[in-house]
Amino acid sequence: MILRPQYTDLGAIIDRFCAIAGTKDGLNRSPPAQFKYDGRVIDFGAAATIDGAETWQGNPHDLLGFDEACQFLEAV
Repeated sequence: MILRPQYTDLGAIIDRFCAIAGTKDGLNRSPPAQFKYDGRVIDFGAAATIDGAETWQGNPHDLLGFDEACQFLEAV
């Protein structure tokens, strides 16, 4: 999972991910955005508040990446 504080800020990182992967096949930009490739799923999401972070509760992720981590509130 790759998180940003605001969902609207995910566009550039999703485009960059697709460029690195070499394909947009498997991309679904509808919230929550997902990229499915070779049996794997990468979620792109947002969590600016504790309430926002709790919406992802119960969804297992092997990696939790924070893009621009300094923009997140410490409590999140």
